[in-house]
Amino acid sequence: MDITIYYEDTDSTGIVYHANYLKYCDRARSKYFFENNITLENTNGHLTIHSLECKYVAPAKLGDKLIVQSTISRLKKTSIEIKHIILLENKLIFQMSIKMLYVVNMKPYIFPDQMLKMFKLILKDSE
Repeated sequence: MDITIYYEDTDSTGIVYHANYLKYCDRARSKYFFENNITLENTNGHLTIHSLECKYVAPAKLGDKLIVQSTISRLKKTSIEIKHIILLENKLIFQMSIKMLYVVNMKPYIFPDQMLKMFKLILKDSE
């Protein structure tokens, strides 16, 4: 997913505000799910963030054009881990690993069969 850095993305020094990297990853993850027909419609549950780990390598600035890539790195019956990387001119500037749980009534629950199958197909294709 391509992201262009606008004024609204930066702090007073023209550097991307740190929390915006999380937003870019969230957008890329949503797009990744949309493109792979992964939806929570017609299920009783939702995905919630369990944990995430970020590493800021270099800053992005006003006018930069970034590429955000998302891949499934681990899949279990009730959780999924997704790795995000953000590139500037093909150089890594940010990476994040996020673990999300599938929950029903605020408790971890096994993914619906169709969703689990889709995740497994995507994971297999990326290997």
